[in-house]
Amino acid sequence: MNTTPLTQTHNDEQTKGHQFFQKFSSFFGKIYTTESNPLYHLGGISVLLFTIACISGIYVFIFYNINPRHAWSSVQAMSGNFFNGWMRTIHRYSSDLLVIFMILHLVHTLITSKYKRLLSWVSGIISFLIVILIGITGFMLVWDQKAKLVGYLTARLFSTLPIFDPSIAGAFFDE
Repeated sequence: MNTTPLTQTHNDEQTKGHQFFQKFSSFFGKIYTTESNPLYHLGGISVLLFTIACISGIYVFIFYNINPRHAWSSVQAMSGNFFNGWMRTIHRYSSDLLVIFMILHLVHTLITSKYKRLLSWVSGIISFLIVILIGITGFMLVWDQKAKLVGYLTARLFSTLPIFDPSIAGAFFDE
């Protein structure tokens, strides 16, 4: 029978998580000071990247043609213009980095046992799922062959849920 108090076990696990994080972040400690170490600011970096992605996404949307027949050509036209292409690149990479930093923040939260803050944890998980959903739909907006495949696979996944019609996946084959 284990006679170790529950609080001591929790503190040992938390210490192991913190030790792992400290070892991992010591690499960055050689480059950055403690205050500027990006591993200590993953949530803030995620919020900054979300803001950049939103602002650049609004700009890119102004020049995007939502008609599926013209979506690819509007993306190509954006890429052909220096400033519009630059904004599209900022949008793409800020979105990619947002997902990466949110995953890092999630792992950091799990390792350091900060998930016990219920409201922060639930809002973070909901935010992460929303970002993933927006990322998938944003990836499909280019409407090239890869985007159609992702759309088809996503629709097949959703068609397994009882609230969606099983034939929605066929919409991605209509030319």
